[in-house]
Amino acid sequence: MCGSICPKDVALPANIVYLRVDNGTCDAWARQGTLRPEYFGTYNDLKVLNLTQAHVDRFQPVAMFTSMPNLIELYLSHNLIRSFSATAWTGLSSLEHLDLSYNTIIGLVAQSFSKLINLKQLNLSNNKIAMQIPDTAFAGLAQLTTLALSNNPISNIGSNIFQPLVNVETIQMNNLTLTNISNGLLSNLKSLRTVDISGNTISSVANDFLTGTTLDSLDLSNNVLTSIPSDAFKNSATPPKVLNLAHNKITQISSTDLKGITANRLDLSGNPITAVAGDAFDGTSISYIDLSNTGLTSLPNATEAWLKGSTSTIDLTSNNWLCDCTSLWFARLLQTKSNIKSPTCTGKYSGTTLKDARSQLEADCMTTTTTTTTTTTTTTTPTTTSTTPTTTKRTTTTKPTTTSTTKATTTTATQKPTTVLTTTTATSTTTTPTTKTTTTPATTTATTSTTSTTTTPTTSTTTTTTSSTTSTTTKQPPTIAQQSQAQNQASSGNSQSASSTTSDIVQMMPIVLAVMTTIALCLAVAGLIAGCFLCKKTNKIQATSFQPPAMKLSWQPV
Repeated sequence: MCGSICPKDVALPANIVYLRVDNGTCDAWARQGTLRPEYFGTYNDLKVLNLTQAHVDRFQPVAMFTSMPNLIELYLSHNLIRSFSATAWTGLSSLEHLDLSYNTIIGLVAQSFSKLINLKQLNLSNNKIAMQIPDTAFAGLAQLTTLALSNNPISNIGSNIFQPLVNVETIQMNNLTLTNISNGLLSNLKSLRTVDISGNTISSVANDFLTGTTLDSLDLSNNVLTSIPSDAFKNSATPPKVLNLAHNKITQISSTDLKGITANRLDLSGNPITAVAGDAFDGTSISYIDLSNTGLTSLPNATEAWLKGSTSTIDLTSNNWLCDCTSLWFARLLQTKSNIKSPTCTGKYSGTTLKDARSQLEADCMTTTTTTTTTTTTTTTPTTTSTTPTTTKRTTTTKPTTTSTTKATTTTATQKPTTVLTTTTATSTTTTPTTKTTTTPATTTATTSTTSTTTTPTTSTTTTTTSSTTSTTTKQPPTIAQQSQAQNQASSGNSQSASSTTSDIVQMMPIVLAVMTTIALCLAVAGLIAGCFLCKKTNKIQATSFQPPAMKLSWQPV
């Protein structure tokens, strides 16, 4: 029997088993906000008492429920309860379910629920608990299977607080203000199966907080972890079967993060993951890997072998994939691996999955695999080498003989003019021959060897009064045919482009002009030397037998 009237005002049957007091049913409670023992003193058979939104803000200091030894479920949610003492639950030895959610409870005292020795479910979510919870707050709750602490401003939970809960199976700590997980927090809770610590600001996890556990599910989503806490998972008796690390700050999956982990599901979605090691999945056995909505744009080629042999479902949807030739191998693999959920392309194939873009990608990669043809223009610049052969000048000096005295006079004259001509296309160095004339009492032979590589020849002439110099110079300038051939080779070097040919001809013009100028100069110099040779042939060297008063050396220009 259930009632929607205030039991204080109306006498209800003593054997009632379910009673719900609705909002506004008991105006006196609304005014006083206090539950008194006499309100329920005669309902010994009551099993379920629902006082949701009954305006309760406190209990009578004396035990309130002493007359309800059979009560199994008590609902006190959405009231104004701020605190209670450890004696408030005296008499509820059969109670299995206690709901204190959506109140304004600010803290717990030591052994707050020690009288509830058969309690299995305790809901303290959505309160104002901010004070440090004593290590013995849950003492005596050896039968508890579910503890809900979510949506409280709890910033720290001590390492020993859950140790009395030897049979606990589910602990909800989501949406607290935790920044870390203490050492040994859940260690050796062998019955523990589900843990929710999502929605905090946890950045670090103790490596031993799961020691001895065999979890079915661990939810660490919506925190600020920057890496996968793989050591904590590996230190458990068996790693959690479902690992939820979604929406953290994880940026990569290293070679050791998942090594040796066996799980049904790993959720890494919503993380800014940009890098996956080539062997990240080697040695793992994970049935479902969720990598959707991450920062991934590609997978390394080294993962191909594992992907081919794996039957794991891999979700890569909602990723902005780089669909280019580097992903072609993966696009091909997707055609045969239905267990891999294809990512979505960005760029040219935006809005298309990589799997669907494979055909077009194949064609584009065939086109863009370009064999680059390099056109090399070879310009042959004619080199003019003007070689002046060795000129041997033989000078014969006749020593006059007298009876009185003999003089030996040696005179050396050296002329070293140097000419350097520099243009934009060639550098010319002229080595001027050095003429050495020696007069000695005996017969002396002077030899001058001259080798010149030049575009501007230099002429040096020496004349003495006591010697005669005979010079023979041979010039071998490049022919007009050679110049024309060089020009044709230069102008035809790049016949593939009309504009390139015109440019080459323009570039060759200074070279051609320089060559022609050089030839003209060489011909002029050759003529000048020939003329001088003919002039000297008509002049005989007059050798006198008398002793001159003094040796004179004169230079006669040509």
